[in-house]
Amino acid sequence: MPTPLLERERFQEQQLESTHYKLKWLDVDSDARCRFQQLAMATYDALSSLGAVGILAFDPWPKSAGNALTKPCWLDRQGQTRLTLPDDIAQRWREWNADYFAIRSRNPKLELRDLLQDISESHDSSSWPDGYECRIQAWVDDGDPGAPTPFQDRHGIGTVDFFRRLQTLRKKLNGWMFWDDQISAVRFAPETEWQRFRAEQEATALRFQQEWEEARIRSERRAKRLPELIALARADEEFWSELQAWERDREASRPLKEEGIAGASQVPGWLTGRMSLQGGQAKIEDPPMDAMWAQLCRRLNKPDDAITKSDLVLAIRAEIRRELGYDDRLAWAGGPGVGEK
Repeated sequence: MPTPLLERERFQEQQLESTHYKLKWLDVDSDARCRFQQLAMATYDALSSLGAVGILAFDPWPKSAGNALTKPCWLDRQGQTRLTLPDDIAQRWREWNADYFAIRSRNPKLELRDLLQDISESHDSSSWPDGYECRIQAWVDDGDPGAPTPFQDRHGIGTVDFFRRLQTLRKKLNGWMFWDDQISAVRFAPETEWQRFRAEQEATALRFQQEWEEARIRSERRAKRLPELIALARADEEFWSELQAWERDREASRPLKEEGIAGASQVPGWLTGRMSLQGGQAKIEDPPMDAMWAQLCRRLNKPDDAITKSDLVLAIRAEIRRELGYDDRLAWAGGPGVGEK
């Protein structure tokens, strides 16, 4: 079990990181970082002396759930006694929270960060509007406070005053903030850099939209094409009987106790490789198979078909198994491939 000194050192490291993350936007009042760190450590020491455990890093933002005045109590090691802030520490927090907004008014980057978090909190209770910073910026630049907000305003923050404040900060800073995946943190970008990032984000969104649309079209084509192919295969009664015999032989070789890999309800998507890496996709969509299945695929599949060989084999096998009264397990661990026996 960590010693009290080790626990304090760990908390101090976590608190330093949290303080820097939230107050790194200070252009003036740089001493506020030191003042808040001292308050956070004094709070930790006071609560620890009372027996509190599980103390997390404190947040300087008065609206945050990590602000000490928003947490009603802490528990002791037995998890029974509810501990509250000593009066002197609580008073220091009240003074800090009152000072915070004055500090923020002199540091526009800090205020912009807070207002953007206000938006994400109102939208979906998250800590940052990740992925829609561009839409917020466009909303602000359009200049119409009466326009629909680019977020779900559950808290009713999208007032004219809120909008005008965002406009003022945008003009004053000549840039914008966004979540940078490369550093896993919020970053401020001057206007030239921001526009470059925005162009990249919009291009990425467009590419995802195009990929999604292509996938939707493929899915619709497959949903329409599969029943047609099954009907064509069934129309050859002699060949359909051979497929049924193949399935019976394969079922007879199945171990009495085994765990199924894929059921009829899971195919054909489970093995089509749509989401796999390109290197393994060809092998999954064109797996080794017995001659009769290869012959069927050559006869039914078209060059531009949305249906892969795996799709066709799995769908027809699932249909045959239903006819034969078998369960929906199409493969088993250590068994042959789905088109082999």
